[in-house]
Amino acid sequence: MPDDLPDPDIQRLLTIQQSLPDTIMGYGPVHRTDAEPFRDGVVPANLFFQRLIGRDAPPNTLLEWLLTPEWALSLAGNGAVFRDGAGTVTAWREHLATYFPEPVWQKKIAVRLKRMGQTAQYNLQRTLRRDDRSGALNQAALFCREAAALVHHVHRVFVPVEKWLFRSLRDLSDESREVYTTLSAFAENHTDTDLLTSAISAVSETLGASRFSDTVRPFFFDSGRDVEAMIQDETIRSVPDSMV
Repeated sequence: MPDDLPDPDIQRLLTIQQSLPDTIMGYGPVHRTDAEPFRDGVVPANLFFQRLIGRDAPPNTLLEWLLTPEWALSLAGNGAVFRDGAGTVTAWREHLATYFPEPVWQKKIAVRLKRMGQTAQYNLQRTLRRDDRSGALNQAALFCREAAALVHHVHRVFVPVEKWLFRSLRDLSDESREVYTTLSAFAENHTDTDLLTSAISAVSETLGASRFSDTVRPFFFDSGRDVEAMIQDETIRSVPDSMV
């Protein structure tokens, strides 16, 4: 609802909400396990977005874009809007739809590539040689997560919340569906180096089909450095990987 809606109108909306039936089109009420306010129901539009991304205005500067949680940006643009009389929701979403500014986009891709190289092409191999099964599983899972996130970046789509991260790969493109298939197979047997090679190849092909094709190299960490070198903004280029 508009932020300046008069109190009588707000109370009327709350009354309507409370009078709704328990089940609508087969869907029952939302059962919350927490007491966090404004997750659903009658909510001021700007407060809705502020709760999601932690800001009272859309990200504007490069650092604001970089430091805003990406899953929150994904949620803020998700779902159908049936009516937006005040235009607040539309204004927010149109701004977010511009996606990351170029330096931030490049930084995201660079960091994902370096993490993929570190986890799958170095750490995983060392854990397997030590017969550290739990450590290997951890590194394989981290690689899969970074690979899925990278594919979203290449397609200029915000990385969604964890529970949808891999499922959404099936909807981006033919290349992303192949990444989904190979990552799923690798997840079933993370000690199989042939399956890892297939997953790495699928991700490399996706990167090769993008504007970053010149950065495709055998070791993902080197690819990440190549992309990072493309960043023109010194501040963004020097941000520690741990903050991305």
